[in-house]
Amino acid sequence: MYSLVEKEYKIQQASKEQKENLCGPRYRKRLTIGCLLQVLQQLSGINAVIFYSTIIFDDAANGDSLILGILVQISGLLTIVTCFISGVFTKCFGRKTILWFGDLVCVVMLIILGILSLDSVKNSSPDVIPWVVVILIYAY
Repeated sequence: MYSLVEKEYKIQQASKEQKENLCGPRYRKRLTIGCLLQVLQQLSGINAVIFYSTIIFDDAANGDSLILGILVQISGLLTIVTCFISGVFTKCFGRKTILWFGDLVCVVMLIILGILSLDSVKNSSPDVIPWVVVILIYAY
């Protein structure tokens, strides 16, 4: 019984030491940058674009379920392909360059998507705008 209590105490001490090391001054900057990058990723708008992409694709497909299915599959395929090639780009250009370029592209695409989503722009050419939005979502 004594050894079990002793083991539990050692585990608690090790856990406390790990927590102190992680939040200590040595890793504080890295931990803060990592957390901020995750917050910025959530605020980048990709979740909203992906969530509403099927509605946007349905608008472009004019209710045709076959075209809608193809557009959604292309979106998923592009997501998978970009995940595989991201490592190559990171090695070639570096993490900071990729981060800045990605942020710039996201801002530009969101601005263009916002402008094209206005009713006045949609009504000016209702056949072309949905397909431009689909292409922009793929580029996003």
